[in-house]
Amino acid sequence: MLLSVTKAMAQHFVDSTRGPASNIALTLPYPPSCNHAWRKGAGKKLYLDPRVEYFRAKVFAAVADLKTKNLIPSKPVEGKVAVMMEFNKADRRNRDLDNPVKQLWDALTFAKVWQDDSQVVLALSFFGPCRRGGACQVLIQPLEA
Repeated sequence: MLLSVTKAMAQHFVDSTRGPASNIALTLPYPPSCNHAWRKGAGKKLYLDPRVEYFRAKVFAAVADLKTKNLIPSKPVEGKVAVMMEFNKADRRNRDLDNPVKQLWDALTFAKVWQDDSQVVLALSFFGPCRRGGACQVLIQPLEA
């Protein structure tokens, strides 16, 4: 039952009335944990963990490259969006599925793929097969207003 619902939701992304040209497909590194994204430094000053900064920089570079090649829109997506995310862990350790989602969405906001992650009104996330080094496949579909 769940698998058929998941397949139906995934098919919704493909069979959009706006067509596949409006979809944004990205292959990104596996996001770092959000459990310790913010750290306390000297004087209790908060700073972003270097692994998170590195991930954001990788996402920014990947998105900028696709924008330069005109493969995705140069301006942030406006309006509501649906997102499908496949997370490929680097190993078989147990992880929470919701943990990488927030880091991914924050990085996509930082890279100006969309204006804000509050635009996401439909999200489908799942773990795919393990992959050396880990990865994340993302499909973003603007929804009609």
